[in-house]
Amino acid sequence: MLARCSTNVKRSYCDRPTEDIVSIENDRGHRARASTHRLPQIAGVEYHGYVDRLFRWLTAADLAIVQGGLITAMELTAPRVPFIYVPLREHFEQNHHVRARLARYHAGLGLEYHQLDPDTLAEAMLKQLTDEVRYNPVETDGAARAARLIDQLL
Repeated sequence: MLARCSTNVKRSYCDRPTEDIVSIENDRGHRARASTHRLPQIAGVEYHGYVDRLFRWLTAADLAIVQGGLITAMELTAPRVPFIYVPLREHFEQNHHVRARLARYHAGLGLEYHQLDPDTLAEAMLKQLTDEVRYNPVETDGAARAARLIDQLL
């Protein structure tokens, strides 16, 4: 995920976590844990294995690149943050359910893992950063709708 704290976002929204272990999952679902100190150190890149209150970082992002899980994708869709998602190759929910839901909101840009190379990713990032975000609004009245339905049953 790429994110930076915007100057107009309160500092509390970008609290720095203390964890220094990152969990990496490849396109076949195999996980590896590595100390962030052993990853290549690239100027301007921060590694965090755990981020408390991740939604605050997501809201402050100019662009996010995510795996394609529903919760993270919807937390980017609601505040209309541009994002690229790369679902795991054989993950049914990410490739069908999440993709269909994001299509309903016209949210995010989906790429296949096997398509990723530096040029393709750079083009996708540039597109997401320069195109106007036109996601459909995410409903925020779920609790009220549920209460009405329950009330009808009582």
